[in-house]
Amino acid sequence: MVVGKPLEESQRSSRPIGGFKAHFLWHTNNSRFEIGMRTQSRFGFGRVEMTPKATKSEARKRILCVDDDFDTREMMSVLLEEYGYEPVIAGSVTEAIASASSGGISLCILDHFLSQGNGVELCRQIRALAPETAIMFYSGAGYTTDIQAALDAGAQAYLVKPDFKHLKPTIDRLIYEAAPAKHS
Repeated sequence: MVVGKPLEESQRSSRPIGGFKAHFLWHTNNSRFEIGMRTQSRFGFGRVEMTPKATKSEARKRILCVDDDFDTREMMSVLLEEYGYEPVIAGSVTEAIASASSGGISLCILDHFLSQGNGVELCRQIRALAPETAIMFYSGAGYTTDIQAALDAGAQAYLVKPDFKHLKPTIDRLIYEAAPAKHS
């Protein structure tokens, strides 16, 4: 986020995202564009740093996000778009398995508790279908036993909601680590 001079009113916008209210702030500084977001939900306030979207000439990585909460799906869809990724959103285990089976997914972001089952079992199923696909949990379940169960099932990372500070860096790291050796 740009720190320093306050943003003018014309540089602010506010947009409802499901049950969240997001305030997008932007600032241009020497041709550099930065955007940030502050969200308010039933969990309180969070602050999210964002980068410009990927251009059409760049191949956007597809990220499957599975959560049974509508507001969370909406928020994650917006965040993933802003981070430069192509969101593939699923609200159930059935939808998630269908999306993961179709291929082309670079990362799966799972919630721990789902209405049709649980994220740990879904993680095992996705790992069996696509062993090379990176998997992380982004969940409100923050007990050590929940985290360990997810990691034991094959997830590479686990963030407890609403950790916006580490969300994008974790996604970027997992995508980078899962990519073919073009970056070495």
